[in-house]
Amino acid sequence: MQTEKEISKIKFVKSHKAKYLRLTVASDGLRLTVPRFATSLQVNNFLNKHKSWISNNLERVGSIKKVAFVTGEVVSLMGEEYALKRFYMDSNRTHVKISVEEKTIYVFAKESEQSTEIRAAFIASLKKILTKYIAEKVQYYMEPIGVKYQRISLREQRSRWGSCSSKGNLNFNWKIALAPKEVMEYVIVHEVAHLKEHNHSKNYWQIVRELMPGYTYPKDWLKKNAFNLEIL
Repeated sequence: MQTEKEISKIKFVKSHKAKYLRLTVASDGLRLTVPRFATSLQVNNFLNKHKSWISNNLERVGSIKKVAFVTGEVVSLMGEEYALKRFYMDSNRTHVKISVEEKTIYVFAKESEQSTEIRAAFIASLKKILTKYIAEKVQYYMEPIGVKYQRISLREQRSRWGSCSSKGNLNFNWKIALAPKEVMEYVIVHEVAHLKEHNHSKNYWQIVRELMPGYTYPKDWLKKNAFNLEIL
């Protein structure tokens, strides 16, 4: 049986749409999706059946890097290492500046400011840089297949890395900036290909292959390491 300590680290999410019990890895721990009709006995049996998987993945989640936003930390952004420098200010306005040229993250905040507040300022600054980077890449990959997009948006999502609407709007999870550059490009290619094919048919994957012949490696990397793309 699972220990009470391990079970306490699993977030139970009840779903009216789910048909099966399902365990997934999220940045803040493990999640168990529970259908509305599932009984306590079924849940307990399911957890016991997957106890090895649970133990192994709790260790993986525990390895997620926690960023305190202090001088000396290093954060990987868009495939490059950025040094973090923090300056203590009297102002109530927390500010983060990311310098692409200097590969440095400058944090201006009160000494008592918590990382949760700084994280929000960091994400706001990162989105400005990332939007420009993604737009350039989207333009590069669109030209060979003759498509156009309407707009690009950045969001924070739990498990989705990108999406393409029927109107040609491209949405990306800002956390792809924490992945290796090749993985970032795969996510961009994945959504650009949807501007041509709004499905995952053979034709769709052929487009992906033409735009990025080695796409299988970053695709597999994302499946195995997605949970670790987080700033806590």
